[in-house]
Amino acid sequence: MVSVYKDVRAHPVILQEGKQLSIRLQKSTVGHLKIYQLDGKLIREEEINGSGTVNLESYSTGIYFMVVESAGESFTRKVFID
Repeated sequence: MVSVYKDVRAHPVILQEGKQLSIRLQKSTVGHLKIYQLDGKLIREEEINGSGTVNLESYSTGIYFMVVESAGESFTRKVFID
């Protein structure tokens, strides 16, 4: 079985305030994006259809966790907003 997350791309991982996070899943896979604060509080949730851009302009400087779920798997990355 080929993992959906083998080809997940999320750039950039270190963001300046007002920047956007681009996400691209393998092929046209549908996924769900969740963004959590460092304390574990869910602050954003949305569906991603193959690729998407997330505007993080309103988020304060800090560390966040991005979780992408699709096809029964999950992928987690830290996102730093500077």
